[in-house]
Amino acid sequence: MQMLATRFMTMRTSLSSVFLEVTLTACLALGVGACEKVDHENIDKWGHTEKGPGKLLDALESGEHGADLRAHAAQALIGIERFTDVRDILEALEEEPRQKIMASLAGRLWEVARINDHMAVPTARQSNAKDALFNLMDFADAPTGAKIADYLVEWFLGGHYEGRARAGRISGAMAIRRVGVAASTRLLQSAHGILAKPADEQGRREQVGDELLRALALCGSPAALDLLLDLLAKPRGDVSLPGRIMGALNFAFVEPVGFEAVDGKALLAIKERLDPMPYDNSISGTMRNDAVALLAAIGAPECIPIFTKMISYPTDEERFRWMGTQQGMRCAGVQGAAAITEALPASVDYQRGMLSKYLWDEILKYDDPKRIGMAATHLLGSQSPVARITGIELFGELGAAAATSENIQLIRGLSGDKHRLKRWWGDQSESPKAEREAEPTIGDRASDVAKSLEALASQPSSK
Repeated sequence: MQMLATRFMTMRTSLSSVFLEVTLTACLALGVGACEKVDHENIDKWGHTEKGPGKLLDALESGEHGADLRAHAAQALIGIERFTDVRDILEALEEEPRQKIMASLAGRLWEVARINDHMAVPTARQSNAKDALFNLMDFADAPTGAKIADYLVEWFLGGHYEGRARAGRISGAMAIRRVGVAASTRLLQSAHGILAKPADEQGRREQVGDELLRALALCGSPAALDLLLDLLAKPRGDVSLPGRIMGALNFAFVEPVGFEAVDGKALLAIKERLDPMPYDNSISGTMRNDAVALLAAIGAPECIPIFTKMISYPTDEERFRWMGTQQGMRCAGVQGAAAITEALPASVDYQRGMLSKYLWDEILKYDDPKRIGMAATHLLGSQSPVARITGIELFGELGAAAATSENIQLIRGLSGDKHRLKRWWGDQSESPKAEREAEPTIGDRASDVAKSLEALASQPSSK
């Protein structure tokens, strides 16, 4: 037995030596360091070696390693500007391992991004890690995504926001837009901290910066929006503040850059405060126009009464009528065509060009012949002459798409309408009488449009 045991040990030692020799030969053939163990110590080193990036990529891709090792490899790659590779690998992974890696990677990136001194200027390395946190949010599950959101809020609002908002590729505006209402508490604290500071010896106060104003608007919080309107009403001696506030709201809800506008429904919280602004001659025309655009951003159906009121506003200034018509159509869509059109007072004589520019063109922009045709059909039966002529002209503009026997019959049903379209062709007072076009009736226009649609329907391509 002892002899057998001795022979077994000798054979085992011999096999181990052969395995070790083969392994060493393979490692030497592949190059020095090719068989280095994937551990945290080596991952830290590989980011500073020529062949290290390849090893880090292998470590991140391999399912043989734990989530924290793979997250460490991802962190190291991000640190050497290989974020695109990290993103591509994470995107290709199954959801479960990806989320486990993200749970570890989020904390690791935050340790790099964190700025301990609230007055410190972010370093490039800190900004880079912050950018990576933002750009990887889509790969995280809900709990990790919430942590990342908290990290971003702390990064931007844990110090001087105006400076940090411009650091790195991901701006404060982009981050706050993504985080949304969850950022509102810290934003309000920052704003109130500035507002609470006393004036200096010359009576000057610290200005609420443009970046912070934008962030308050972008978070979409009712409390933040209320604060903006409070400051607009009482700008604390800062004559630039009202205009800057309206610009910030416009940036968030109407004309954002780099991301989608905030849902206009958030503006319902301040709708009653915005509503009088278009009519307030004590503020600039730019601010009044911004207020109109914000009211339109609320969207249907809540915006429709706002603009029907504007259309029928009791003044001789036509600008309210046409502004309300155009913006009303832009916010209400085709489904609001009847309400907007019927709000135009029947007592006014309308030029065709004005109706076309501010009403018909806006309806036709929706490029949905079926829905536009349904709206036009409804308008044909309206008590409003403006609505009836609009229905007729919309069918005419649709052309071949509306050239059906049913539509033609409906339009011909108005050929006896005697309502005179005064000033239809505009001011012709300077034209010779022989060259002036006669003012048509609604019935005349119905007959003309019906004939044109019949001609289109008779063409082979329309059948």
